[in-house]
Amino acid sequence: MIGSRLIASASKSMQMRSRLMQVLVGLVWLPSAALAQHALIPNFGAPTLSLVDVNKMEVAATIDTAPGIIGIAMATDGRTAYLTNPSTHSLSVLDVASQKIIRRIPLVGGPIGVVVDPNRSVVYATDSDNAKVYAIDPSNSGVLASADTGKYPFGLAISPDGKSLISADRDDNRVTIIDTADMRKTDVVRVRQSPMGVAIDKDGLRAFVANSAANNVSVIDIASRQIVGGINVGKTPVAVALTATRGFVSNKDDNTVSVFDLASLQVLSQVKVCDAPYGLAASKDGAHLYIACSGSNEMASMDTQTFRINAQVATGPKPQALGNFVAP
Repeated sequence: MIGSRLIASASKSMQMRSRLMQVLVGLVWLPSAALAQHALIPNFGAPTLSLVDVNKMEVAATIDTAPGIIGIAMATDGRTAYLTNPSTHSLSVLDVASQKIIRRIPLVGGPIGVVVDPNRSVVYATDSDNAKVYAIDPSNSGVLASADTGKYPFGLAISPDGKSLISADRDDNRVTIIDTADMRKTDVVRVRQSPMGVAIDKDGLRAFVANSAANNVSVIDIASRQIVGGINVGKTPVAVALTATRGFVSNKDDNTVSVFDLASLQVLSQVKVCDAPYGLAASKDGAHLYIACSGSNEMASMDTQTFRINAQVATGPKPQALGNFVAP
């Protein structure tokens, strides 16, 4: 009898330990796996975000926010997203796992572009109304410092080492380069008409600026602060996304994405994608490009090798998603 009880007790203990290990494994593995499979699409025309499972290409959840969100940046661990809303003059902090806005940080003007510092708990956002870039501590809702830019700073990019910011100053036809250590404007580079989107390559050597009124991308050598190339693209280029070997540009007014080679700067293809493509983001492995289609209310997925659209999923109205909207 005692032996039977001991055996039963031991068996029950083993079952409990097994169940505990399953729970622990679930706690460690499931969130990171889930986050890696999703994109977050702000719907400018509705008070929602579409959480898209990029493997299934379906909307996994619709998250309540405020209407008018344009910019988005994912934290490096994919657990938090930062959203700019020029109409409410705020930066919202989204906890991805709970799908809840956990904090709204009031800002003075109209924030649009937003990026996350890869090394510190700092978020940077452009202020299109007041020609500034803010350094923000998202944990205590505080603006730490600001830097002056040209008129109507729109897109924003940060170097891979986190030391430099580049803002695309739309109404001054220039970009501003900022040192993040002291938020000091270090230089200005003139580009072509109405720059909107900007991206920096993985080595931090060159910046690519979409000039929306010139149908052109300016290529800037960051070290010399010189224009070293130009790429003719489609009508009204808005955003630029880069993989290791290729660049992609959304051309809003002719419903295309231009693809160019990073080494030669030659255009490889101009692909019909969807109505009014706006924000772009590449998957971490560079195999897929995700496109926010503001005119057709959907997100499209492009194969970056074949340049074919392989799937589309309906979102809310007018998705814009300027910035990194794919979980790393």
